[in-house]
Amino acid sequence: MQEWHTIKSAKNLTGVIEIPGDKSISHRSIMFAALSNTEVTITNFLEGEDCLSTIDCFRKLGTTITRGDGTVTVKGNGLHGLVEPTEVLDAGNSGTTLRLMMGIMAAQPFFTVFSGDSSLSKRPMGRVIQPLTQMGAQIRARANDRNLPLAIMPSDGLKAVAYQSPVASAQVKSAILLAGLCAGVPASVNEPHISRDHTEKMLETFGVEVKREGTCVTLGDIPAELTAPAMIEVPGDISSAAFWMVAGSICPNSEIVLKNVGMNPTRTGIYDALIEMGADITCENERMSGAEPVADLRVRSAQLHGITLREEDIPRLIDEIPILAVAAMFAEGKTVIKGAGELRVKETDRIKAICAEFTKMGAVIEELSDGMIITGGAPLHTADCDSYGDHRIAMALAIAGTAAEGVRIEDAHCADISYPTFYQDLARIGSVKIALAIDGPAGAGKSTIAKQVAKRLGYVYVDTGAMFRVVAWKAIQENTRDTDEIGRLAQTIQLKMTYEDGNLEVFADGTDVTNAIRTPEVTALVPTVAQIPAVRHSLLLMQRQMAAEGGIVMDGRDIGTNVLPNAELKIYMTASIEERAHRRYLELVAKGYEVDIKALEHEIAERDRMDMEREIAPLVQAEDAIYLDTTSLSIEEVIQTILSYTQRV
Repeated sequence: MQEWHTIKSAKNLTGVIEIPGDKSISHRSIMFAALSNTEVTITNFLEGEDCLSTIDCFRKLGTTITRGDGTVTVKGNGLHGLVEPTEVLDAGNSGTTLRLMMGIMAAQPFFTVFSGDSSLSKRPMGRVIQPLTQMGAQIRARANDRNLPLAIMPSDGLKAVAYQSPVASAQVKSAILLAGLCAGVPASVNEPHISRDHTEKMLETFGVEVKREGTCVTLGDIPAELTAPAMIEVPGDISSAAFWMVAGSICPNSEIVLKNVGMNPTRTGIYDALIEMGADITCENERMSGAEPVADLRVRSAQLHGITLREEDIPRLIDEIPILAVAAMFAEGKTVIKGAGELRVKETDRIKAICAEFTKMGAVIEELSDGMIITGGAPLHTADCDSYGDHRIAMALAIAGTAAEGVRIEDAHCADISYPTFYQDLARIGSVKIALAIDGPAGAGKSTIAKQVAKRLGYVYVDTGAMFRVVAWKAIQENTRDTDEIGRLAQTIQLKMTYEDGNLEVFADGTDVTNAIRTPEVTALVPTVAQIPAVRHSLLLMQRQMAAEGGIVMDGRDIGTNVLPNAELKIYMTASIEERAHRRYLELVAKGYEVDIKALEHEIAERDRMDMEREIAPLVQAEDAIYLDTTSLSIEEVIQTILSYTQRV
């Protein structure tokens, strides 16, 4: 049974969003790098489920691929260096992974089998199988060679092709060009309309000549090996930006800045359509990212009006039609979309899904065989809607609910396929921001987690432990252990916290004490300082003042019980003493300190006892706090768990 996710109405949307990497370019970056023989580093890679399927497939083909935080390093074995996989290649839900790889694998001298999830297994593969078979590929598939699972056998060699495609499809075109590249034979594709050209740009980036004439694309001379760039920077995905372009347009009093949006002319149909509808969107900081044009977009609220989209418009915005339909619902007059029959064979039948689910919310939509007619202006109300497991339907429903009266979405987190942080970004730019209190014992990793959660939500992070550490550091500097004197120091210290490149910097009386407050001497004095009433009172006032406006993450030992008793979300985060000592040991060793782990375990146990037994605000889980044991969880798993809780508030 799928989970339901509730989206609340927002009065307005404001903020800055870093658009995640382009899905199409992320896929192709992996593929072309895997066909090269030098190392390629890919930055701003989209770590969505579809692109991870591509990584998994190429690892099984002998490619070395390592992942970091938004960065992927690929070391291939050359244009003809793929090896026969020992298991089935699972494309998951990714049509791009499957269709483009079919072109690559059709030219290989070994046997390959592809599978996918239930959705991909229903999608038509004949449109790719037919031209590849015409080139001499040996491909067999279920349902009379139309559906997964699918097997590709070694052929006697592919032959040149000049293919007249009946559809404008970047996936069909790319499969043919990649087959020609890997087989070393001429290949050209002529389409009824120009489809997105990321493959052509990637071919040129890797040293392959591409000839263009009207709607026809032809491979030029094919080199013995690709010439790979050392680095590929993936621009932000305009398909992901489209949700915010519409959201900022239809939510009153909104202004959103979208950073690093790919503006490839074969993909900007959604931008052009919204401008035609009257949207207030301006391009700023226009530049190039490799072969791809990029810009920042500023979106302001505007009154939209209906337009007519023709068949020739569709290839440039086929993936954006679900969210464009939402824009049409809030526009004056009718919007007519025709020539979009391709939507019937996407992750779901998107024409049917749009008509069925948005009608539940009160939208007026007439279903056509190849599109729809939307009469704008009908008030939308809350409803329970099905995403059909389609990421773009889920996100379109979320934006409609945000601009209307809210919505409940079944299987909303299928958005992870293309935009893993979508709901976090939506919560961050919404008008209601919460206070998040994270409590727990020493060494539980509260600060590390709190900083990352705050960063991803766009909230302010307040390290309360650092505040007590500053007072302890000051006492050491003044060579005093007198509680009255330390209390007076807490009242007079000028404390400031800033962030540089995501790192916390702490200043006391104008001095940078970021590292100085983390020494073992300061750590040992903190429990004593934390029990001084005057210190606690001074810092409490400062902390509550910081939290007054919401949109903060604060961690400590009594945040949910004493400092912010009315916080909208409280987390009690802990781990075993052994695990906490191990984490602290690694941290101190990395800073050059010599420490004994058994001594650390004893110190942490004693610290727990003191924190739990202190008379003023002892360490205790708030009654309404969520208990989270992180002993066996990675940092990323803890972050994602807490972010999931913020979405339910």
